[in-house]
Parts: sequence; C-alpha cells; structure tokens
Amino acid sequence: MLKIATYIILLPLINFSVFAEGVRNFADFNFVKRPPFLWRGVGGEVIAVKFRTPLAKANGRAFDDCDKYRRQGDSLFKASNYLLAIKKYKSCLIFKEKDEYSVNKIKTIDDIFNKMRIAANLANAGKNPEAVDIYRKVLLLNPDDVESKRSMLPLLETEADKLTSEGQEDAAAQILTEIIGYADVSKKVTLEAKLKHLADKKKNPDYLKIMEEGNKLLKAAKYQEAVKKFSAVLNLAGFQKDKQAQQAISSIIGFQENKQNATKFMQEGKFLEAIVEQNKVLKVGINDTALKTELLKAYESQADKLLNEGKKDEAILLISKAIEVFDGDNKKQNALQKKMKEVTTAKKTSKD
Repeated sequence: MLKIATYIILLPLINFSVFAEGVRNFADFNFVKRPPFLWRGVGGEVIAVKFRTPLAKANGRAFDDCDKYRRQGDSLFKASNYLLAIKKYKSCLIFKEKDEYSVNKIKTIDDIFNKMRIAANLANAGKNPEAVDIYRKVLLLNPDDVESKRSMLPLLETEADKLTSEGQEDAAAQILTEIIGYADVSKKVTLEAKLKHLADKKKNPDYLKIMEEGNKLLKAAKYQEAVKKFSAVLNLAGFQKDKQAQQAISSIIGFQENKQNATKFMQEGKFLEAIVEQNKVLKVGINDTALKTELLKAYESQADKLLNEGKKDEAILLISKAIEVFDGDNKKQNALQKKMKEVTTAKKTSKD
C-alpha cells in the first residue's frame, strides 16, 4: 500500500514532455486525422498537442518526391533528353496525379516530337524555308533543343550561300551569325571564315563592282567576258580563293560543255537528250538567244519524230511542255502554237 501511495503522489511530478512525446508517438499510428487537443501541464501551462498520422506524413513525402522528379525532368528537358524527362514527369504524377506542371511538360514534349517530324519531312521535300520555320517553333518551346539547331544549321548555311551569290551580303551575314551558335568547334571555324570573308567584301568596293559586272555578262550569255571579270576578282588581294568567283567560272565551263553536248545530240537526232542539255543552261536564268532558238528546234524536231512513230499523244504533251518553257517569249510561243495545230490536225486526220 505504501508503494502505491508513493506512486500516486509522484505521478503529477512526472515530466510532462515525456508523456506528451508518448502521445505524439501514439498519434502517429492512428490513420484518422484528429484536431489538436489541449493538455494542462504540471505548472498549469496549456499545451496543444497535434496528432500527425501516417497519411499526413505520406502526403508530405509525396509533395517532396513530386517536386524532386519535376526538377530532374526539367534538367533532362533542358538537355533535350525528352524520353527520360517524360519518365520523370510521369513519376511525379504517381505521387500527385493531377500535377498540372508535369502534365503540361509532357504535352510540350509531344508537341516538340510532332514538329520535328513535320520539319524533317519538309526538309526532305526540299522545302527548306518551311522546315526552318518549324524548327524555330521548336526552339520557342525549348531554346536549348539540340536536334533542331543541328538540323537547321545546313539548311540556313545553304540559304546564306545563296544570298551571298546573289549579292545580299548583309542578309547572309545575319544568318551566319545566328548559326555559329549552333555549330560544333570544327564547323564554327568554317562559318567564322565565311563571315569574315563577307566583312572583307564590304571593305573592298572593287570586289562588289567586278562581281556585279561579271554576273550581268553571264546572264547576257557573254561567257568569255564574264570569265575575265570573275578571274579579275581572284586577282584581288585577299580574294585569291573566293568561292563565289570560282563557282561562277566553273558554271560557265559547265554551260559551254552543255551547249557542245546539245549540238552533238542534235546532229545525231537525239532531240530529247539535246533538250535536257539546253535546259541545264537556260533554267538558271541565262538569256542565251542562240541556245533558245536551238531549244525550240529540238522541241519541234522531237514532236515530228513522235508523229512519225505514231505517238501523237506524246507529241502533244511535249509541245505543251515546250509552250510552258517559253512562257513570256511570244515569238517562240506562236511558233509552238502553230506546231501544236499541226500535231492535233494530224491526230484528227488519223481518226477519220
């Protein structure tokens, strides 16, 4: 009895913190959320004890884990590692099913994949400007996207070279400045050399003047005079290896070979082969009057050949194509219209 009485007397003196901790530990094993309750301590102070259930703890961990997966996903997204990024965002959704951020990121990645496919198809079809526009939209979704930059680089470099050949140095320089940032170390050296070459051209007015004169002579089919101008460019200090002038001279040599081949094919009665060679020269915009006359003769000769072989439908189709080729040249179109009448009349006669 004495021991029991002593325990009862000492009970209020037990350190309340020990008891309160026991209450907290007990609360951790309850799966039902409970409001805080009040407990009066030994000194009369009121203490609020909050129960933390395992469910509450799990919710806290879920939020922390979801945030961790989002950060990992963002890092992978920035590195263009989209497949792994999707896995991380989906891991977040396991803990937080309706996490709007992760859902939107997955949609963005799907959008990037779709745009990259469209851009690749356009590039394969030779529609470079349209492909570049789509790649730029990808960069709006992820400014660090590696593949879009890598794919755009050759397309834009080709465009820069084209602008340079047309004398639009400022526009070409703007493109080169952009794609230098997309290039690896070795390619960057090449692009920087092109950019420097454009800057040197602007500093040398003689270069621009002589190139312009050479291009005018080339379009007028004055081949030998044009070669002299382009050769003069290569004699300028700092322009001994100018690719634009070198390519112009190579083109002229090629055009002369095409004309020689066309003449040979005409003599051999191979009119279709002659037409192919002649169009190689004319399709680049050279106003070679003599060659156009030869081309007209080749079309008419081939049409006659087809008629003699009884292939009247093919002859009509050939003359139709020839009329399109000489669009804007009224004299030659009138001659072809006359030939078309001959062909169609021959066809009707054969039916009667």
